[in-house]
Amino acid sequence: MGKISLRRTFARWLLRNVTPNWQPSFYTGPVSDAGVPIGPQSSLTLAAVWAAVRAISESLASLPLPVFRRLPDGGKERDRMHPLYPLLNLEFSPSVLSLNGREALLAHCLTWGNGYAQIARDGTGTARKLWVISPSRVTAVKVGTDEVAYDIKADDGKVTQLPAANMLHVAGLGFDGITGYSPASMHRNTFGHGVAVRKFGSTFFKNGARAAGILQHPDAMSQEAQDRLKKSVTAAQSGDSAHSTMVLEEGITWNQISVPPEEAQFLESQRFSVTDVARIYRIPPHMIGDLEHATFSNIEQQALEFVKFTIAPWAKRLEGELNRKLLTEVERRTHVIEHNLEGLLRGDILTRYTAYNMGRNGGWLSSNEIRRLENMNPLPGDDGNTYLVPRNMAPADRLNELIDAEIAPQAATPARSIEGHRAIIAEQCHRVTRRRDSLVDQAAGDAVELDAALTISRALACKVLATTITAAASALGDAVDGEAWVYEFYTRHMSDEFNAANMADAICRELTRSNSDE
Repeated sequence: MGKISLRRTFARWLLRNVTPNWQPSFYTGPVSDAGVPIGPQSSLTLAAVWAAVRAISESLASLPLPVFRRLPDGGKERDRMHPLYPLLNLEFSPSVLSLNGREALLAHCLTWGNGYAQIARDGTGTARKLWVISPSRVTAVKVGTDEVAYDIKADDGKVTQLPAANMLHVAGLGFDGITGYSPASMHRNTFGHGVAVRKFGSTFFKNGARAAGILQHPDAMSQEAQDRLKKSVTAAQSGDSAHSTMVLEEGITWNQISVPPEEAQFLESQRFSVTDVARIYRIPPHMIGDLEHATFSNIEQQALEFVKFTIAPWAKRLEGELNRKLLTEVERRTHVIEHNLEGLLRGDILTRYTAYNMGRNGGWLSSNEIRRLENMNPLPGDDGNTYLVPRNMAPADRLNELIDAEIAPQAATPARSIEGHRAIIAEQCHRVTRRRDSLVDQAAGDAVELDAALTISRALACKVLATTITAAASALGDAVDGEAWVYEFYTRHMSDEFNAANMADAICRELTRSNSDE
């Protein structure tokens, strides 16, 4: 018993140390229920898995990853001079582009469940390079009570321990908060079924889309003769020789075994595998080639859902680790690393331009901000930074101020007769009656509400018309208190259903009559 235990211990040591480059789990993995070995690497031989991993990793890696400086007003701006900016957007190292490095990190997460990159720092502690490491070489271990370190195995079997501060670790779904589960391991049987279906199809068509058959001999045959006959028949009926004429001797007969396509359900099994992979990676089926349920009306919505529910969580994982490991404690108060997802959320040109028009007219988008979203250069000068303000909207507490500002220029130039003020009076009466009619409509016949509506409209009339009435009376040689005159006029005619023109005529007529009477 002791010798057996010794052999097993030696075998384990031999596998770990003498032949470190021979890692069957990296290329194949444990056998699934379908009889196919599945591991993080071999799962990528399934086209649907490859497409899903590629769609997620490429989409996120191709996005800009700026370093932003926080502004005092709560906003932020790109800090292109920060030393991390070229590291995250140009190259991880002299031999690895940032896009390829981020893509590899995410691909490792989507197959192994974890992505690792060693952080190389300069003398000041600033990260200068990132080296992506295969997850097959890394093991997370606890050091002490609340610290984690990473054991890295080299090609020669030597293990080096790296502190967590110098290891960028992006983890997928996991239950310990440190390492993520490998989708290839958790869904080995699902991926194995898909690979098995693909292998079955390859073998089926290699044999000319013909199922196996039975050779029947009238007498007994030796095992050697059986093997020789089977070999010759297989060579004559597979590959390029499929469907060729077969000559049988000594009374041997060939009995074909037929497999109806509806029983084999080959195509249905393939579609089922694609749907399962889409479900596992939470990705719209049309993005991995399944257009069975895709329509013109739902593909755009599914693309937006892909960004919100698939890309955004992975972006948060990567951003959190980058901010935690690459920025110092002081820099985290002044800077932040964030993906720019706007490019993936863009709709068609009509939808975008409609949204821009709403933002521009609403006063919360400038021309230069819109041009920047469309990857266009800003307008020359400062005109492109101007915000528009709708004239029909204003803060309620500034109503009197705005009315005074609008009236003052009109009353600044006195006229010599009532006719010089008639047009101004008519325009102001139009404003008053329009507001009065709106308030009366809102009152909806309620006596109390109606009385309040007329009181408010009278106050507005006094405010709007007072200065103009004073100037018009002065042009006629009369000195009146415009606000008191309008208050008295409006009170007398409060029940009259004046329109704007009738009201203006009545005011001009009474002003002229008052002057004539005097």
